[in-house]
Amino acid sequence: MTQMTTTIRKLLLITLLTLPSLAWGADLFIGDKAKNFTLKSNLGENLRLSEQRGQVILMTFWATWCGPCTQQLKDFETLYQTHKEKGFQVWAVGMDEDPKESAFHGQKLGLSFPILFDGKHEVAKAYMVDDLPTTVIVDRDGEIRFIQEDYRNKHLDTYKKKLNKIVNE
Repeated sequence: MTQMTTTIRKLLLITLLTLPSLAWGADLFIGDKAKNFTLKSNLGENLRLSEQRGQVILMTFWATWCGPCTQQLKDFETLYQTHKEKGFQVWAVGMDEDPKESAFHGQKLGLSFPILFDGKHEVAKAYMVDDLPTTVIVDRDGEIRFIQEDYRNKHLDTYKKKLNKIVNE
């Protein structure tokens, strides 16, 4: 192999490895520190992620027009009721432009956890959300422990197992 061929291969490899990060920015990975944000909630207060250290936070990014999101929110209400006494919170980050739509939908579903309003999708962009629903579980130290795109009934067992482990640590 010639020196030129070796150099071209190395440049091609470097380009391929760095191209996704140049095009899309850093991906979200398990083990990363969760990106801090503040959003207004349907409870009338702003919620800041960094102020929740010591709590396990399940954030789900959703919209009223997303069918799987509605089922997921109902299931997360059950998880919330089961684990809330152990320092567990669910934050439903609504992606609808009109916060009233998100708040009304949550009320209609009987959700007792806060609905946060991200109508401009700034937090969703920071968390690399490209599919709804997307769920991120953050542990008591602010570390991302689980990421899941989409939702089907079979995923509920996975959430139960993950949460049982994390909230009992």
